Amino acid sequence: MTDTKIRTGRISVSSIVKSILDATTAGGIQTILSLVPGVNVQAYDSNILTASNTATVTNKRITPRQITGNHSSAGTENIATNLYDHMAFNLSADITISDNGTPTTGQRLTVVLISDATPRAVTWDSAKYANTSAFTAMTTTTASKFSIHEWVYVSSKWRLVGRTDEL
Repeated sequence: MTDTKIRTGRISVSSIVKSILDATTAGGIQTILSLVPGVNVQAYDSNILTASNTATVTNKRITPRQITGNHSSAGTENIATNLYDHMAFNLSADITISDNGTPTTGQRLTVVLISDATPRAVTWDSAKYANTSAFTAMTTTTASKFSIHEWVYVSSKWRLVGRTDEL
C-alpha cells in the first residue's frame, strides 16, 4: 500500500487506485475495473468514432470545409487542401490555382470560379493538377466554371473528374 500526504492529513491509496491512476488508456482502466461494455456497463462508447477506430457512419451529413473570396489582382491562389474541400472565387483578374496542402488519397476538391463576364485566364499548376488544359479560359459568355478534382496518390496530382462551364 502506498501512502500519499494531502494538505493536513494522510490518505492511504490502495493498489487498485494506484493502478487506475497509472493506467494510460481508457481501455486499461476498463480492464482494471473489470468493466465490459454491454455486460456490466452501458455500452455508450462501443461505437464512438475516433481517430484510431473504424465505424460505419450512416445518415450523417459531412459538411465540406470551404474557402471563398474575391480574386482581384492577377496572381496565384495557393489553396491549403488539407484544410478545404470546396473553394469558390469571384474573379476580376486572371488566376493561377495551386496547392500548398497535403491532400489524402481519394480526397475531392470542388472548384467554383465566377467571372465578372470579362475574359479571364485560368491557369492550373501543372505540378499539382492533371488534365486541366481544356479548362483554362473564361470568356464573356462563360460567367462561371465548376470542377471536381480527386487526389491521386500515385501521381501526386489532382485529377479532373468532372466539370461544367455554367452553374
